[in-house]
Amino acid sequence: MPKIVDHDQIRKKLLESCFSLFSQKGYSKTSVREIAKQAGTSTGTLYHYFKNKEDILEQLLVYIRKKNFSRYLEMIEGIESAEKRLELITGFWKAHIEEYQHLILLAVDYMRTGPGEEKTHGFHDFTEFYVHALSRTLKIPARTAQMLVTYLTGLVLTSLLVPGRTEEQINDLRDLLRLQQGRTETTGLKKQTATGKEETR
Repeated sequence: MPKIVDHDQIRKKLLESCFSLFSQKGYSKTSVREIAKQAGTSTGTLYHYFKNKEDILEQLLVYIRKKNFSRYLEMIEGIESAEKRLELITGFWKAHIEEYQHLILLAVDYMRTGPGEEKTHGFHDFTEFYVHALSRTLKIPARTAQMLVTYLTGLVLTSLLVPGRTEEQINDLRDLLRLQQGRTETTGLKKQTATGKEETR
């Protein structure tokens, strides 16, 4: 009986191996041969799953965002409160901040390998995924979700440059979003009241 090969599991192992190396050495200093060695496979096998090193990076970004967001969805399952969901996601971000630090450094290192607008596509898609996903799950406007992602990205960068302020900054973020949510609810209530008055005329 032929052996059943789990290609998704192999791809996952390869991506996790390359992320580990990228985190340790940087994108530019990590070779395909080193990634294969870390994963315990051959470069031929690696090229069976990925076209080149840039393709590995692009698929890595997709893998990380899907993996992390699926974990978050498990955490908020059955929770209707947007405020409680916000607490969970900021807590999740804080718990995984080292991983996001590696992503920030990886992005900077990758951009320094040379010019090219196509270099931003993977990171742009990564950011847009979080914007739309947070807008849906937290029930907030897309512009507010964009602000949230921008703030969290800046928070990760700040945690690298000025360690020790993460908790304080996350609390500030929660206060800002509670204020924004309160304004959104008030605006919605005013619209409902105005619509009700129009209907009774």
